[in-house]
Amino acid sequence: GEADPDRRMASIARRAAGVSSGVSAASQSSRRAVARVMATRRGGGAKAGDARGRGGATPATPAAAAAAAASAGARHRLVAASTSGRGGTEGEVEAATSESWLLRKDRTYSRFIHDDVGSQVPHWVGETLERLGSGLLWFPMTAAALALACRSERLAAAALLAKFFAGLVLDVVYVGSMKGIFRRKRPPYSSHKAYQTVIKVDSFSMPSGHTSRSVFVALFALLAARRAVHGTWAAAPICVWATATAFSRVIMGRHYLLDVAVGAAVGTLNACSLDLLLSETALKSLLQSALS
Repeated sequence: GEADPDRRMASIARRAAGVSSGVSAASQSSRRAVARVMATRRGGGAKAGDARGRGGATPATPAAAAAAAASAGARHRLVAASTSGRGGTEGEVEAATSESWLLRKDRTYSRFIHDDVGSQVPHWVGETLERLGSGLLWFPMTAAALALACRSERLAAAALLAKFFAGLVLDVVYVGSMKGIFRRKRPPYSSHKAYQTVIKVDSFSMPSGHTSRSVFVALFALLAARRAVHGTWAAAPICVWATATAFSRVIMGRHYLLDVAVGAAVGTLNACSLDLLLSETALKSLLQSALS
Protein backbone atom coordinates (compact mmCIF):
# COMPACT_ATOMS: atom_id res chain seq x y z
CA GLY A 1 0.00 0.00 0.00
CA GLU A 2 2.85 2.37 0.78
CA ALA A 3 4.42 1.53 -2.60
CA ASP A 4 1.32 2.64 -4.51
CA PRO A 5 1.82 6.36 -3.84
CA ASP A 6 5.44 6.04 -4.93
CA ARG A 7 4.43 4.34 -8.13
CA ARG A 8 1.79 6.98 -8.80
CA MET A 9 4.31 9.78 -8.23
CA ALA A 10 6.79 8.12 -10.54
CA SER A 11 4.08 7.71 -13.20
CA ILE A 12 3.12 11.36 -12.92
CA ALA A 13 6.79 12.37 -13.19
CA ARG A 14 7.22 10.29 -16.35
CA ARG A 15 4.11 11.80 -17.93
CA ALA A 16 5.29 15.31 -17.09
CA ALA A 17 8.65 14.56 -18.64
CA GLY A 18 6.90 13.25 -21.77
CA VAL A 19 4.76 16.37 -22.05
CA SER A 20 7.84 18.58 -21.57
CA SER A 21 9.77 16.74 -24.25
CA GLY A 22 6.74 16.98 -26.57
CA VAL A 23 6.51 20.70 -26.03
CA SER A 24 10.24 21.09 -26.63
CA ALA A 25 10.01 19.05 -29.82
CA ALA A 26 7.05 21.11 -31.01
CA SER A 27 8.93 24.31 -30.25
CA GLN A 28 11.96 23.11 -32.17
CA SER A 29 9.72 22.05 -35.05
CA SER A 30 8.09 25.51 -35.07
CA ARG A 31 11.47 27.23 -35.08
CA ARG A 32 12.61 25.07 -37.99
CA ALA A 33 9.41 25.88 -39.89
CA VAL A 34 9.88 29.60 -39.31
CA ALA A 35 13.49 29.32 -40.45
CA ARG A 36 12.41 27.56 -43.64
CA VAL A 37 9.78 30.26 -44.36
CA MET A 38 12.31 33.06 -43.84
CA ALA A 39 14.81 31.31 -46.11
CA THR A 40 12.13 30.91 -48.77
CA ARG A 41 11.21 34.59 -48.55
CA ARG A 42 14.84 35.65 -48.80
CA GLY A 43 15.27 33.47 -51.85
CA GLY A 44 12.07 34.86 -53.38
CA GLY A 45 13.20 38.42 -52.70
CA ALA A 46 16.53 37.76 -54.39
CA LYS A 47 14.75 36.24 -57.39
CA ALA A 48 12.37 39.21 -57.53
CA GLY A 49 15.35 41.55 -57.43
CA ASP A 50 16.93 39.66 -60.33
CA ALA A 51 13.62 39.81 -62.19
CA ARG A 52 13.41 43.55 -61.63
CA GLY A 53 16.96 43.95 -62.81
CA ARG A 54 16.04 42.07 -65.99
CA GLY A 55 12.94 44.23 -66.47
CA GLY A 56 10.45 41.79 -64.97
CA ALA A 57 7.69 42.61 -62.50
CA THR A 58 7.37 41.32 -58.92
CA PRO A 59 4.04 39.63 -58.21
CA ALA A 60 2.19 41.21 -55.33
CA THR A 61 -0.06 39.50 -52.82
CA PRO A 62 -3.73 40.56 -52.70
CA ALA A 63 -3.14 42.28 -49.36
CA ALA A 64 -0.18 44.28 -50.72
CA ALA A 65 -2.13 45.20 -53.86
CA ALA A 66 -5.06 46.41 -51.75
CA ALA A 67 -2.75 48.50 -49.57
CA ALA A 68 -1.09 50.05 -52.63
CA ALA A 69 -4.49 50.84 -54.15
CA ALA A 70 -5.67 52.44 -50.92
CA SER A 71 -2.49 54.54 -50.75
CA ALA A 72 -2.88 55.64 -54.37
CA GLY A 73 -6.53 56.50 -53.79
CA ALA A 74 -5.68 58.58 -50.73
CA ARG A 75 -3.00 60.43 -52.66
CA HIS A 76 -5.40 60.99 -55.55
CA ARG A 77 -8.00 62.49 -53.21
CA LEU A 78 -5.40 64.66 -51.48
CA VAL A 79 -4.10 66.06 -54.75
CA ALA A 80 -7.68 66.59 -55.94
CA ALA A 81 -8.42 68.66 -52.87
CA SER A 82 -5.28 70.74 -53.29
CA THR A 83 -5.73 71.23 -57.02
CA SER A 84 -8.92 73.19 -56.61
CA GLY A 85 -11.25 74.17 -53.86
CA ARG A 86 -13.96 72.37 -55.83
CA GLY A 87 -12.00 69.14 -56.26
CA GLY A 88 -10.52 69.72 -59.71
CA THR A 89 -11.11 67.70 -62.87
CA GLU A 90 -9.69 64.27 -63.51
CA GLY A 91 -7.15 65.70 -65.96
CA GLU A 92 -5.95 68.22 -63.41
CA VAL A 93 -5.53 65.59 -60.70
CA GLU A 94 -3.77 63.17 -63.02
CA ALA A 95 -1.30 65.85 -64.10
CA ALA A 96 -0.81 67.24 -60.59
CA THR A 97 0.24 63.87 -59.16
CA SER A 98 3.33 63.86 -61.39
CA GLU A 99 4.28 67.55 -61.21
CA SER A 100 6.36 69.62 -58.87
CA TRP A 101 5.11 71.86 -56.09
CA LEU A 102 5.47 74.98 -58.26
CA LEU A 103 3.41 73.54 -61.10
CA ARG A 104 0.72 72.31 -58.72
CA LYS A 105 0.43 75.79 -57.20
CA ASP A 106 0.36 77.22 -60.71
CA ARG A 107 -2.61 74.97 -61.54
CA THR A 108 -4.41 75.84 -58.31
CA TYR A 109 -4.18 79.63 -58.66
CA SER A 110 -4.85 79.54 -62.40
CA ARG A 111 -8.03 77.55 -61.81
CA PHE A 112 -9.09 80.02 -59.12
CA ILE A 113 -8.64 82.96 -61.52
CA HIS A 114 -10.52 81.14 -64.26
CA ASP A 115 -13.46 80.16 -62.04
CA ASP A 116 -13.82 83.13 -59.69
CA VAL A 117 -12.42 86.09 -61.63
CA GLY A 118 -13.39 84.84 -65.07
CA SER A 119 -17.01 84.55 -64.06
CA GLN A 120 -17.06 88.34 -63.52
CA VAL A 121 -15.64 89.20 -66.97
CA PRO A 122 -17.95 89.21 -70.01
CA HIS A 123 -17.08 86.50 -72.51
CA TRP A 124 -16.92 88.91 -75.43
CA VAL A 125 -14.04 90.78 -73.73
CA GLY A 126 -11.84 87.69 -73.66
CA GLU A 127 -12.74 86.76 -77.22
CA THR A 128 -11.97 90.26 -78.48
CA LEU A 129 -8.60 90.37 -76.74
CA GLU A 130 -7.73 86.93 -78.10
CA ARG A 131 -8.46 87.96 -81.66
CA LEU A 132 -6.60 91.27 -81.31
CA GLY A 133 -3.50 89.41 -80.09
CA SER A 134 -3.53 86.80 -82.80
CA GLY A 135 -0.72 86.52 -85.32
CA LEU A 136 -3.38 86.06 -87.99
CA LEU A 137 -4.07 89.78 -87.53
CA TRP A 138 -0.59 91.20 -86.91
CA PHE A 139 1.32 89.48 -89.73
CA PRO A 140 -0.85 90.51 -92.69
CA MET A 141 -1.47 93.96 -91.23
CA THR A 142 2.27 94.62 -90.78
CA ALA A 143 3.14 93.17 -94.19
CA ALA A 144 0.54 95.40 -95.87
CA ALA A 145 1.78 98.50 -94.05
CA LEU A 146 5.38 97.66 -94.95
CA ALA A 147 4.52 97.22 -98.61
CA LEU A 148 2.63 100.53 -98.61
CA ALA A 149 5.56 102.35 -96.97
CA CYS A 150 8.03 100.92 -99.47
CA ARG A 151 5.81 101.82 -102.39
CA SER A 152 5.51 105.41 -101.21
CA GLU A 153 9.28 105.47 -100.48
CA ARG A 154 8.81 106.47 -96.87
CA LEU A 155 12.04 104.79 -95.87
CA ALA A 156 12.01 105.74 -92.19
CA ALA A 157 8.56 104.18 -91.69
CA ALA A 158 9.51 101.22 -93.86
CA ALA A 159 12.63 100.56 -91.77
CA LEU A 160 10.60 100.71 -88.55
CA LEU A 161 7.97 98.35 -89.97
CA ALA A 162 10.63 95.96 -91.27
CA LYS A 163 12.16 95.82 -87.81
CA PHE A 164 8.73 95.22 -86.30
CA PHE A 165 7.99 92.44 -88.78
CA ALA A 166 11.31 90.79 -87.94
CA GLY A 167 10.32 90.86 -84.29
CA LEU A 168 7.02 89.14 -85.07
CA VAL A 169 8.86 86.40 -86.94
CA LEU A 170 11.34 85.94 -84.09
CA ASP A 171 8.46 85.75 -81.63
CA VAL A 172 6.98 82.80 -83.54
CA VAL A 173 10.38 81.10 -83.62
CA TYR A 174 10.97 81.57 -79.88
CA VAL A 175 7.50 80.51 -78.79
CA GLY A 176 7.29 77.58 -81.20
CA SER A 177 10.69 76.27 -80.12
CA MET A 178 9.87 76.51 -76.43
CA LYS A 179 6.50 74.85 -76.85
CA GLY A 180 8.19 72.00 -78.66
CA ILE A 181 10.66 71.65 -75.80
CA PHE A 182 8.28 71.92 -72.83
CA ARG A 183 5.23 70.31 -74.48
CA ARG A 184 3.03 71.30 -71.55
CA LYS A 185 -0.63 70.60 -72.16
CA ARG A 186 -3.19 73.34 -71.98
CA PRO A 187 -5.57 73.47 -69.01
CA PRO A 188 -8.20 70.69 -69.20
CA TYR A 189 -10.92 73.32 -68.84
CA SER A 190 -9.59 75.26 -71.85
CA SER A 191 -12.37 74.07 -74.16
CA HIS A 192 -15.05 76.03 -72.33
CA LYS A 193 -18.29 76.15 -74.30
CA ALA A 194 -18.35 79.95 -74.11
CA TYR A 195 -15.12 80.14 -76.14
CA GLN A 196 -15.61 77.34 -78.64
CA THR A 197 -15.84 79.82 -81.49
CA VAL A 198 -12.21 80.85 -80.97
CA ILE A 199 -9.74 78.59 -82.79
CA LYS A 200 -6.57 77.41 -81.04
CA VAL A 201 -3.61 77.03 -83.40
CA ASP A 202 -1.70 74.56 -81.22
CA SER A 203 -2.27 72.25 -78.26
CA PHE A 204 0.69 73.25 -76.09
CA SER A 205 0.61 75.80 -73.32
CA MET A 206 4.14 76.91 -72.36
CA PRO A 207 4.72 79.77 -73.12
CA SER A 208 1.71 81.89 -74.04
CA GLY A 209 2.12 83.11 -77.61
CA HIS A 210 -0.54 85.81 -77.28
CA THR A 211 1.23 87.18 -74.21
CA SER A 212 4.69 87.19 -75.79
CA ARG A 213 3.35 88.87 -78.92
CA SER A 214 1.34 91.53 -77.08
CA VAL A 215 4.24 92.32 -74.72
CA PHE A 216 6.60 92.58 -77.70
CA VAL A 217 4.22 94.94 -79.50
CA ALA A 218 3.79 97.10 -76.39
CA LEU A 219 7.52 97.34 -75.65
CA PHE A 220 8.35 97.97 -79.31
CA ALA A 221 5.84 100.83 -79.35
CA LEU A 222 7.21 102.11 -76.03
CA LEU A 223 10.79 102.14 -77.33
CA ALA A 224 9.72 103.78 -80.59
CA ALA A 225 7.65 106.40 -78.77
CA ARG A 226 10.59 107.19 -76.49
CA ARG A 227 12.53 108.39 -79.51
CA ALA A 228 9.57 110.33 -80.89
CA VAL A 229 8.32 113.79 -79.99
CA HIS A 230 5.30 112.60 -78.01
CA GLY A 231 7.35 110.52 -75.58
CA THR A 232 6.46 107.29 -73.86
CA TRP A 233 2.89 108.31 -72.93
CA ALA A 234 1.82 107.68 -76.51
CA ALA A 235 2.34 103.94 -75.97
CA ALA A 236 0.31 103.79 -72.73
CA PRO A 237 -2.91 102.46 -74.37
CA ILE A 238 -0.95 99.66 -76.06
CA CYS A 239 0.64 98.72 -72.72
CA VAL A 240 -2.82 98.53 -71.13
CA TRP A 241 -3.99 96.31 -73.99
CA ALA A 242 -0.98 94.00 -73.58
CA THR A 243 -1.60 93.64 -69.83
CA ALA A 244 -5.28 92.87 -70.38
CA THR A 245 -4.41 90.31 -73.06
CA ALA A 246 -1.98 88.54 -70.75
CA PHE A 247 -4.53 88.21 -67.93
CA SER A 248 -7.26 87.18 -70.36
CA ARG A 249 -5.27 84.08 -71.27
CA VAL A 250 -5.67 82.77 -67.71
CA ILE A 251 -9.25 84.01 -67.33
CA MET A 252 -10.29 82.21 -70.51
CA GLY A 253 -8.53 79.04 -69.42
CA ARG A 254 -6.17 79.06 -72.40
CA HIS A 255 -3.01 79.13 -70.26
CA TYR A 256 -1.68 78.84 -66.73
CA LEU A 257 -0.13 81.76 -64.86
CA LEU A 258 3.37 80.39 -65.37
CA ASP A 259 2.79 80.18 -69.14
CA VAL A 260 1.82 83.86 -69.18
CA ALA A 261 4.84 84.86 -67.08
CA VAL A 262 7.23 83.02 -69.40
CA GLY A 263 5.49 84.49 -72.43
CA ALA A 264 5.93 88.00 -71.03
CA ALA A 265 9.63 87.30 -70.46
CA VAL A 266 10.01 86.06 -74.05
CA GLY A 267 8.30 89.17 -75.43
CA THR A 268 10.49 91.45 -73.30
CA LEU A 269 13.68 89.69 -74.39
CA ASN A 270 12.60 89.85 -78.01
CA ALA A 271 11.86 93.58 -77.97
CA CYS A 272 14.99 94.58 -76.04
CA SER A 273 17.39 92.41 -78.04
CA LEU A 274 15.90 93.61 -81.33
CA ASP A 275 16.25 97.23 -80.24
CA LEU A 276 19.91 96.71 -79.37
CA LEU A 277 21.01 94.48 -82.27
CA LEU A 278 19.00 95.67 -85.28
CA SER A 279 19.61 99.27 -86.28
CA GLU A 280 16.88 101.18 -88.09
CA THR A 281 19.57 103.19 -89.88
CA ALA A 282 21.05 100.01 -91.34
CA LEU A 283 17.60 98.83 -92.37
CA LYS A 284 16.90 102.19 -93.99
CA SER A 285 20.09 101.97 -96.02
CA LEU A 286 19.28 98.41 -97.02
CA LEU A 287 15.79 99.37 -98.16
CA GLN A 288 17.09 102.38 -100.03
CA SER A 289 19.57 100.27 -101.97
CA ALA A 290 16.91 97.64 -102.65
CA LEU A 291 14.37 100.16 -103.96
CA SER A 292 16.81 102.18 -106.06
